[in-house]
Amino acid sequence: WKTSKAYHVLLRGKIREGFVRLVSAFSRQRDWSKIDNGTGTMEAAERSRLNTDAAHYLDMYGNAILRLAYSYLHNMADAEEVLQDTLVQCIHTAPLFENESHAKAWLMQVAANLSKNRIRSNRIRQAEDLDELQETLAGQESEDLSFVWEAVKSLPEKYREVIHLFYQE
Repeated sequence: WKTSKAYHVLLRGKIREGFVRLVSAFSRQRDWSKIDNGTGTMEAAERSRLNTDAAHYLDMYGNAILRLAYSYLHNMADAEEVLQDTLVQCIHTAPLFENESHAKAWLMQVAANLSKNRIRSNRIRQAEDLDELQETLAGQESEDLSFVWEAVKSLPEKYREVIHLFYQE
């Protein structure tokens, strides 16, 4: 996957900006006093370390995580959300890594799992939308339109979605 240097810098800035907003919102909403890090409650220094670590992981592995998520999802917006969710998960679970390769492996596995979950939820949502389309087509015309529905179902996924959006939304 090759991208221009300017695009890479722009994308990294955009992701970092969104990530900083997420981290600060997450930090404000979370009751850190209830988090046990094995030695007692989490202190401000520990929170700062987690935020710094997450920013480091974004710099080091953000592009690799984004490419992995994009390879699963084929949608840049969803891939960016998976990247952010991966880093938020890193802050939320506060794992201790043995080394950098362990950190990368953990982050990549989390990103892959989040991507698979998003694919699964997208399929469920699309199936529900197609069922709605079938019911609507059946309800709008009194004549038998099953051949139309069969033709729509035989189309590739992206074309089925376009037909649904054009005729129903």
